[in-house]
Amino acid sequence: MCSGRLTGGYVLGEMDLAAAIAARRFSHNKVVTVAVDKVIFKNPVHTGDTLSCYTTVVRVGRTSVAVKVDARVKRMGRVGEDDVYQHGEEEVTCGLFTMVAVDKEGKPKPIAPA
Repeated sequence: MCSGRLTGGYVLGEMDLAAAIAARRFSHNKVVTVAVDKVIFKNPVHTGDTLSCYTTVVRVGRTSVAVKVDARVKRMGRVGEDDVYQHGEEEVTCGLFTMVAVDKEGKPKPIAPA
């Protein structure tokens, strides 16, 4: 946290977890992150805000799953304001996470067709 805002690294970590959950549910395998496309932060996340990550599987390869992650924030009233959530969500950032299914030794593993 820096000046009442969460760091970009924290937000990326939450997005990575969301991508891993989506890829694991899709592939039914343990997965690891191998790439993250360009991420541009459009709005900050303040202490007290609620950060939500929404996922969509956009591409499936032989061993990989590409997951789009949209990070959005619901704002909490600021100091001196009523302690209520404001309506709607704001986009924080989005990114494309490439996850690879791995076996027990950490080697890439083919994803079974759905």
